[in-house]
Amino acid sequence: MLQANINNVKLPRFFYSRSYLPKIILFLYLPLSIVYLFWLTHVARTWNLWFAVPLVILDYYTIAITWLHLITSYEIAHPLPQPPLHRILVDAIIPTYNEPLDVVRMTTLGALSIKGINKVFVTDDGHREEIKRMVENIGATYISRPDNLHAKAGNLNFALKFSKSEFLLFFDADHIAHPNFIEETSGFFKDSLLAFVQTPQLFYNHTSSIQYRTIGKRKFWNEQTMFYELLQPAKNRFNAAFFCGTGAMWRRTAIDDVGGFSIETATEDIHTSIRVHAKGWNSLFYQKPLAFGIAPIDLKEYHDQRVRWGAGSLGLMFRSKDSPFRLRGLSLAQRLCYFSSTNIFFYNGIPKFIYLIMPSIVLLSIPFIGLQNARMPFHFLLILFTFSLISQIVVYISANKTYRPLLSEQYNTANIVSCLVALKGIVRLEKKFKVSIKIKHFKESHYAYFALLIFAILMISSSLFSLYYWFYVLGRGVTGLFSSPIGSSLFWNTYNLFFVTSLVFFTRYNRKPSPKFSFVPTDKSKIVVIDSEDDTQVVSIDLSGAHIHSRKKIIADKIMISIGTCKIESKIGESYQDKMGYNYIIIFRLDVRQSRLLMSALISSVVARAHNREYQKLYPSLVENQQNDYSYHINLLQTRFAFVQ
Repeated sequence: MLQANINNVKLPRFFYSRSYLPKIILFLYLPLSIVYLFWLTHVARTWNLWFAVPLVILDYYTIAITWLHLITSYEIAHPLPQPPLHRILVDAIIPTYNEPLDVVRMTTLGALSIKGINKVFVTDDGHREEIKRMVENIGATYISRPDNLHAKAGNLNFALKFSKSEFLLFFDADHIAHPNFIEETSGFFKDSLLAFVQTPQLFYNHTSSIQYRTIGKRKFWNEQTMFYELLQPAKNRFNAAFFCGTGAMWRRTAIDDVGGFSIETATEDIHTSIRVHAKGWNSLFYQKPLAFGIAPIDLKEYHDQRVRWGAGSLGLMFRSKDSPFRLRGLSLAQRLCYFSSTNIFFYNGIPKFIYLIMPSIVLLSIPFIGLQNARMPFHFLLILFTFSLISQIVVYISANKTYRPLLSEQYNTANIVSCLVALKGIVRLEKKFKVSIKIKHFKESHYAYFALLIFAILMISSSLFSLYYWFYVLGRGVTGLFSSPIGSSLFWNTYNLFFVTSLVFFTRYNRKPSPKFSFVPTDKSKIVVIDSEDDTQVVSIDLSGAHIHSRKKIIADKIMISIGTCKIESKIGESYQDKMGYNYIIIFRLDVRQSRLLMSALISSVVARAHNREYQKLYPSLVENQQNDYSYHINLLQTRFAFVQ
């Protein structure tokens, strides 16, 4: 292992994306949108329709938000990998409340398996004896405070009293760390003003989560892909990447400098980040997958999570003294980045809701406002939707394909209900929140689903009513329909209906089966069933056991599974046959050492390897540049220092 005093070495920090296409798109889109707004304002004045003014205002607002997105994300700054620091003390803190024992156990074992870790603290607001026994049995430190004041932020602040290390890792109770977490992130702290390094939030339950989809080469596209592959790395340019609550390494002095984690809002992560930036500290987002958690399994958990994020973010923006509009010490670019991150919950609330229901309201109001005699030439509608399509294409290209128009807009539609509920954060600061249920054996219906169902019924009813009124009450023909606001509203209503109904059917009928065990290998070659037929594969696996499938019957009463350098032998338990062959359930009986080895092997050889392989396929030039730059910096350091092997 290389060891040297490298604190005073000045190295380049970032590898910038070299694509000029986003810059060209930004250069072309800005004047095009200005011309469009002038045209829209002029035309709307001639319509003399009640809904023209609010729609023009919404278009101005939407285009301004699109400009802000393009300006703050047209160039991505990827941190160059740095040689790790040595002889540093690093502790890990894992807050928990109601997460299942097995989930907390895997996370704790993952933290204990990190190379170079000093102590692991599990701070339990559930005050559970079974968690205490488990934590102490596997070698971590259990903490339980006398009250649950200030929820997660209070839990973290209480745990800080027990750690004396100069660096801290933070993981949610369901986020399992890669063994190389410290080696990958510590080198960036050669910057003495660096407060924290944030890594992406990725999830190992991609086969059962509502927010995961498979798209072409992408096995792991999810609703947050754009945020972690585009928006957060782009914030590095402005020193505005923020803490996401888990999967991060912090400098202790930076936390102490702002008085600990913020307790004023439910989003202590972004709130603490803005305070840290205002104090002059730096932050960094490192895109390499180094921790893996559990994503919401159904619409209920997805909705509750988004309400918490939205209410906390909107409370920070509108109610807190630390609002990006008011807090001193931030640069203009940082203020814009924080505004963009918190405003998204407002934009997906009121404006998106108005866009969604406006055509239905127009269609239902036909008999009362005289729309049957209003004129709207078809080319007006053509220009409106052409510009909307251009905007979608612009975002798609500038987002390096992390934005998928159909799927992303489907999730944006799902977020409308969540963001409307989250608007309560504007009225009062939300400090309490529901903790997501990490493991569920069934998927629940939720009022968000019924709200979407009501939207769909409203859209269908308004369309049928308008067609009946036009053809049978007024006796008009098809030609006149296309030149009236009614035809435009019908087209718009149908567009919205597509996203709502597809979402209703997806949440209702896309019942992804939950695997019998936590981890589902995507690369079957990384887990080998020794002395078995070639077609024998591990379907799912975790610390408690494995589900094995084989086309031929296994005769032996024991079976050995190999994952990297970890080998586990266990008796075959339950077995059953299906159309594809034979299924076997293996129950493990592991001691602490074996559990740590297996947890480390599962994360590094199965989960992380699969995500990294996809990452390398999507960004080969980036990976190549990072590797070359890392080798270059090592060679540079070797010429300046005497390294010890």
